Order: sequence, then C-alpha cells, then structure tokens
Amino acid sequence: MAEFVIPAARLASQPLMLCDLKEGLVVVSTLPNIEKHACLAQIVELEERSHETMPQLRIVHVSADHEFHWREVDRFHPNIQAAAYSLCCADPVSRTSFVEAFGVGVEGHHRIAHGLFALLDGVFILAEIPEDQMKRAEVGTFLDRLVRLLAGPVGGCMGSAT
Repeated sequence: MAEFVIPAARLASQPLMLCDLKEGLVVVSTLPNIEKHACLAQIVELEERSHETMPQLRIVHVSADHEFHWREVDRFHPNIQAAAYSLCCADPVSRTSFVEAFGVGVEGHHRIAHGLFALLDGVFILAEIPEDQMKRAEVGTFLDRLVRLLAGPVGGCMGSAT
C-alpha cells in the first residue's frame, strides 16, 4: 500500500497515515458526503454497533468533504468518538494513494464510495462497498462477518474475507 497523509477533520490531532493502520484491528469507514443521511447513518450505526460487539475495535472515518462538514456530526451526534479525516484537503498524491489503496475512487469526481474496510495489523481482512452508492454500507452485516472471521476456523474452514 502506498504512503498517504490525510488531514485530520474531527477528534484527531494528527493526520491519518498508513502507519496508523498497521497496529491492531481498525475499521476504516469511507464516506462520499457526510451531509447526506446515508453517510451520517453509517457513522452513527458503526459507532453504536461496534461498541456492542467489538469494544476493542478502532474506527477511522475518511470523507471526501471538507472538515467543516463534520460540524453537523458534532452538533447532532456529539457522542461519536471515532476520529475523522478529510480527503478534500489532502495533497493530490496522498489522495490518489488512499483512493487506490481502498478502491473507493469515483471516476471523474472528487467524491469517494461508501465503504467499510477491516484491517488487522495493516492487512485488509474484510471489505464492504455497496453496489448501490445511494445507500450506506450494511454495518450490522459487516460487523457480524468480522466477528465470525476473527473467531477463526469453524469446522476446519475459514470464512471468506470479502
């Protein structure tokens, strides 16, 4: 995966860098437009459900929007504790590196696709990019699959990671 530096937008004091995703279990949530209901729902549901099922999980949100768009999250959902980063303020090389690493680019547009990505010590172990990009990623299904995947082999077979 290529290096990137994505500026902090909310609850982070430093930019997001590749090295930040190389330790432990991390879910990266990608969001095209956090002012839209589908993105906000993904943010809120991921935070709420992950605390119920996987309290050790670290969540990182990366949006295509400018950092000031995160004010709506602060205003209406101040309990959201995951750090957020803004691709729109990243340098072009970092933006391209991130978009290509996660496969969330939208051809001919600055927006990115909705997605959920689980990394364990920097290795992708599960990904969810909805076909219908007008809807959020299925957070509950994603977390259930992640729990099963981390539980290990069942009957001698490891479940599919995607």
